[in-house]
Amino acid sequence: MGVFNHTLSTGGIGGSSRQWIEKLARWGYAAKGFVYVLIGILAVMAAVGRGGSGSASKQGAADMIFDQPFGKFLAILVVIGILGFVVWRFVQAAKSKSLGSTHNETMMNRVRYGLSGAIYLAFAITLIRMIQGSGGGGNGRQQLVGRVLEMDLGPLLVALAGIGVMIAGVMQWVKAYKEEYMQKLSLGGLAARMRDNVRKIGKLGYAARGVVWLLVGFFLLQAGLNSDASQAQGSGGAFQTIEQWGGSWVLLVVALGVVAYGVFMFVKSRYYQVQSEF
Repeated sequence: MGVFNHTLSTGGIGGSSRQWIEKLARWGYAAKGFVYVLIGILAVMAAVGRGGSGSASKQGAADMIFDQPFGKFLAILVVIGILGFVVWRFVQAAKSKSLGSTHNETMMNRVRYGLSGAIYLAFAITLIRMIQGSGGGGNGRQQLVGRVLEMDLGPLLVALAGIGVMIAGVMQWVKAYKEEYMQKLSLGGLAARMRDNVRKIGKLGYAARGVVWLLVGFFLLQAGLNSDASQAQGSGGAFQTIEQWGGSWVLLVVALGVVAYGVFMFVKSRYYQVQSEF
């Protein structure tokens, strides 16, 4: 950590630090992909009548990990990977050269990367608590929203956060349509058919993620407008809403898309040009 702290306090990133950051990024993308695959599987199981869609969330994924043989050991590996992703996100927020072409775009991306790191840090802490046997700590999202709502401008802040997440959801669709997710992937060594499969998997994954984020943002907006933290639902609530509105078949399509997003993160773990960001 001393090398890492020195790196952030100075202007550049040295060769040894670059190598460690790259390893952390790749481990992180793999761990993130694993979690998304689990969430998608839980949603698929709900769509075929083998579980509740409300369990298709990061907490549900954590529970699923601990239900497996050697679950605690597997959870430790996931924690290591997720913490690697957290470090990578914070480094991106502080040092990436690909933050945007304008000052406002750059600042928005710094905030986006920072928030992403904070969210996954909270998930890692949840897993660590479960490893220690102290449980997952309940619905952390609603507890956090509740604290914010108690502030003078809390309802407005929560509502604005909801709008921000909804915009981020729409941007996932834009990214899927423009296939921006293919940028900075070194796929030259793959056959044309494999590259096309990666493109299709990414498109389906980002489109499905956009649906989930749009609903999560809508829940946050409603929580802010109504000053009711219980309305702040995560992906589990989003999958429940999809099932209620569109039925099991629509839920199945979105769930498979979330699995596809997780698979794409594995691809990103292997082929993303991490060094290009510095």
